[in-house]
Amino acid sequence: MVQFHLSWNCRNTRPIHRQAMRFYRSDHPPRARGPDGPEPEFFYYASEGEFHECLRQRIHHLLVEERLLPHQVVILSAHRRGWLQTGIRYGAFTLTERWPPGPGEIFWTTVHRFKGLESPVVILAQLDAGAFPDLPTVAYVGMSRARSHLIVLAHRDLSGRW
Repeated sequence: MVQFHLSWNCRNTRPIHRQAMRFYRSDHPPRARGPDGPEPEFFYYASEGEFHECLRQRIHHLLVEERLLPHQVVILSAHRRGWLQTGIRYGAFTLTERWPPGPGEIFWTTVHRFKGLESPVVILAQLDAGAFPDLPTVAYVGMSRARSHLIVLAHRDLSGRW
């Protein structure tokens, strides 16, 4: 089988591309061709309670203050089983694994299930040393799903890695 290396990244903004490339593992890294955009945002938590409060604040900011539509935001979990579950409410919004999300719903899934897909805004959640299958893979795949805005919610033990 002939190998074909992608030489250009047209999906992500340049700041998202730069961040994701820190975790890229290949001898043929693609170059950014996307537009400029906001820098990825990083928020850190130390407990489950802090995680949920941080996620609630990010959802409120995006959907209430910035007035994005819920279907423009996807939450990707670095864990198969973790703190995110369908039916959890964050303010006026409920998590769902059903696509497309209904009114007042935000789609969430694992990074693994979302591989190959994209969203205007990605919240990469529950990023920690126990990410499945490993932190560099999950970080790269999760980050590179965001087209224009990336928010990372990571355990505070990772605060020096970005």
